Amino acid sequence: MSVAEWKKRCETEWSLQGAPMPDSLDWKSVYDAKPFGRNLLRNPAPHGLSQDIPPPEPDPPEVPTRGPPRFQPDGDFSSWTHSTEVLPYDTSGIPAGVAVCGLPQYSWFSMEQVVDLKAEGLWEELLDDFQ
Repeated sequence: MSVAEWKKRCETEWSLQGAPMPDSLDWKSVYDAKPFGRNLLRNPAPHGLSQDIPPPEPDPPEVPTRGPPRFQPDGDFSSWTHSTEVLPYDTSGIPAGVAVCGLPQYSWFSMEQVVDLKAEGLWEELLDDFQ
């Protein structure tokens, strides 16, 4: 197929009428990347099949583990950034002079992934000018 035919195929298949489509792009590579109609995030450990199905419960270990539960998921999340924010203790309801033996510690665990849209097949003119 010629460059014009690949460009036309992308335009009709992805309904890109009115979108900037420069002739300088390799439209066969764009078509092969299929940047539309798919999830651009990489998920190495998907749990549920849909939002209606909860993730499977792990089997409890035969011997209880020591320490707090693990919050990092299984899988290769090397391309993700993750952080844990330990929340401060709430001592507002403790009267003065009371001996406190232990307080629960809470934290937030968050994961973030950066997606290079150009590497996924989108082009600069589309990202800058088209909505």
